[in-house]
Amino acid sequence: MRKILFLMATLSILMFTSCSSGSDEEDNDNDLKFIQVKVTSEDTPTPNGNIYLFKVNGYNIESDSPNSSAIDYTPVLFYKYNGEDKLMIPISEYGKKYKGELLLNEKEGYSVHSIYWHELSSLYGTPKPGDEYLLFIQLRNGTYAKSSKRFVITKNSLITVILPTCKDKSEFVDGVWTISGYEK
Repeated sequence: MRKILFLMATLSILMFTSCSSGSDEEDNDNDLKFIQVKVTSEDTPTPNGNIYLFKVNGYNIESDSPNSSAIDYTPVLFYKYNGEDKLMIPISEYGKKYKGELLLNEKEGYSVHSIYWHELSSLYGTPKPGDEYLLFIQLRNGTYAKSSKRFVITKNSLITVILPTCKDKSEFVDGVWTISGYEK
């Protein structure tokens, strides 16, 4: 009789824990799967260019302005590690003209690029929601403006960037950056 009562008690505990409405389902709705970046500029409403994402969380970055002339289509950041200068490459696609390329959407009046979380490199640690990232935009037309911004990304997001005209070709500009939750 004791064995049967023990078995019934164990089964009821298992049944209640498996039927609970845990937050796993809710968490799946908030999983970080992508960010979408829309870019326009005063020079060109639908600019050509590239977007790169760096994971800067926990690194002593010397400047938020990546050096984009060191290696073709591979901007780099510099950081200190044990007193030595190190190079940081993007965790998003890089290395060729079409990697991270903005897609023109002339009908809507902007260029767009989506970064998918499962495609990111874990070279500097696994990219996670709540970490700090630096987004770098480098245009390939107009006055070739460049801009970067740090964000803490926690969910699927839409980042909109409006870049002003730069006075000197290829200079860094302070764009107008907004980040919002992604709406379908």
